[in-house]
Amino acid sequence: MPWRRGIAWNDGSETKTPEGVVKVLVTGGAGYVGSVTCALLLERGHQVVVLDDLRSGHRDAVPEGAAFVLGEISDPAMVGYALE
Repeated sequence: MPWRRGIAWNDGSETKTPEGVVKVLVTGGAGYVGSVTCALLLERGHQVVVLDDLRSGHRDAVPEGAAFVLGEISDPAMVGYALE
């Protein structure tokens, strides 16, 4: 699925594009806040990719159904890989 820009609203309303599902990169998705965010996005039917270096997060916290990439947001090559 190609990456598309979407709109995220603070009131919890839908973030889907008119075409449907959005593929979302969540940095820090192995931490508490990131993993909860991933779970909510998955519940709404979106595709989720987690990029995390596991310094403070845990691999087990990444929800089932989310793709996981071990790496740092400061590494452009790793971010590019996660966005493929």
